[in-house]
Amino acid sequence: MIQNLNGKLLVGIKVPDWIVKKCMKFVEKPVTDMCNATMETGIGPGRLKFVIIKHRHKKGDTENIQNCKPKSLLPFFSKIQEKFVYTRLIAFIAKKKKKI
Repeated sequence: MIQNLNGKLLVGIKVPDWIVKKCMKFVEKPVTDMCNATMETGIGPGRLKFVIIKHRHKKGDTENIQNCKPKSLLPFFSKIQEKFVYTRLIAFIAKKKKKI
């Protein structure tokens, strides 16, 4: 699951995501525990809520804000947690559909 995620940097930490992917076997347990705790409590680590929003020019006049579109840069671990929740939610829905 983690190897398929892409991103440039861990926002706020400035670590390339490929380093995290290479080291994942060493941090897999704490990351899994963090994701499970978030699912149980509904509260995630505050630092994962940090986001940088940049504007990317689409077309036309560069001075007109209407010609820009926002791009959100999320922490890499936030992307991991999002994928974790998505996977669990889809599995839960599929399980419930089979019972109906």
